[in-house]
Amino acid sequence: MAWTEKNSRITLSSIAKDLKLATSTVSFCLSGKASQYGIKSETEKLVCDYAAQVGYVANSAARQLRGNCAAPIGLLFDPRINSGAVPSEALSQAIQRITSAKREVRVVASDLFSGLIQLRELNCREAIIFQTVTEAPGSKEALQKTLNAYLAAAAGIKLFCLNYGFHKYETPLLPNIVRLGIHRREINLLLVKYLNELTGKPVMLSSWAGVSEDDDLPVSMLNVPSDMRPYELGHFWAQEYLQQRKHLPIGAIMPGDDRVSAGLISELLAHKVKIPQDVRIISFDNLDFGAYLPVPLTSWGVPIKKHIQMVLDCLLDHAEIPERLISVPEFVWRQSCGFTAREQQNFEKNVNKLYNKLNT
Repeated sequence: MAWTEKNSRITLSSIAKDLKLATSTVSFCLSGKASQYGIKSETEKLVCDYAAQVGYVANSAARQLRGNCAAPIGLLFDPRINSGAVPSEALSQAIQRITSAKREVRVVASDLFSGLIQLRELNCREAIIFQTVTEAPGSKEALQKTLNAYLAAAAGIKLFCLNYGFHKYETPLLPNIVRLGIHRREINLLLVKYLNELTGKPVMLSSWAGVSEDDDLPVSMLNVPSDMRPYELGHFWAQEYLQQRKHLPIGAIMPGDDRVSAGLISELLAHKVKIPQDVRIISFDNLDFGAYLPVPLTSWGVPIKKHIQMVLDCLLDHAEIPERLISVPEFVWRQSCGFTAREQQNFEKNVNKLYNKLNT
């Protein structure tokens, strides 16, 4: 273990580096929330003992200043993107807890930049973003245009993003934002490799998975029309699969949207395709109706409830929160994936190893 120098400032990050742990893990241990986030008691003791030994002191003055801020807390989501998928339970949870803490709340349903302008006009100094925020790399001109628009919209607002989309090339651009999310591309890569090992066949997916043929993986990329509704897209995926399997043995399909998957399953069953015997299906979103489809749908998604709990703990109880946290997605295993219990456990072990690596 590399000991932090006594004459240097002791921070959560320096303790995490010394103990070879994620900064978020250290934060949860020192704020008494280790058990809430599934951290072992031995790890909590290690962190607390080490913090005491090196003389770590939380910045209580900063916490107090933050606690004295009586400005309303903003909640922002885009109904066009999140219709049917917005974490309504998390949104309700946030409103209830904020109002219970005698704080005012302002809810804005809008796109990101327009919503931020509205929140600023409503005098919000802190806001929680429920929609996806992704800072994908691009040209210098495009990045500067995005930055200028953001600075004009969000001046003076501290933002907490519950669904941050970490990119292949992480180039954080926007200031004043706490990034809590998943790395969808890395999980999709892991899934493709795992499914190929199990089936020995290619996986069918679209470009929105973040995976491409350039990754040198056994995939069949699908060009998805932009003018179709989700359930219609499911029928389109089914027709593409029926055509492709005539010359290419597709072992699994990863639509990336539960609504698309619903249409896909309906159309495949109408053509006597057996799921998961003929083809496995793994989706994304974790929408409740997946459990009630003719073949119960395996899906995974962003742990929104965990993220909103962390943010509310920070805003209302002054708990420490990492500025950047890549979380393990929530997996709901059902019939459509065809995984045995052991295969599910093995895959989740691989996911945990990946996320430990991404957060160090």
